[in-house]
Amino acid sequence: MKLINKDLKKNIIEDYYLKLELIKQIEKKKIQKTIDIIKKTLKRQNTIFICGNGGSASTSDHFQC
Repeated sequence: MKLINKDLKKNIIEDYYLKLELIKQIEKKKIQKTIDIIKKTLKRQNTIFICGNGGSASTSDHFQC
């Protein structure tokens, strides 16, 4: 197993904590509203289209309900 360069390890840790801070800023009410809309859409047997560009396209390709 290769040892991780100290600078790389530091960058990975800093990036991780930055993402945690961003997650904390997400409004929980907006997430719940989105969940409710998805549930209602599926209950009505309507279609949900998910799309993206670049890496987001790959993520959207794996979206499952």
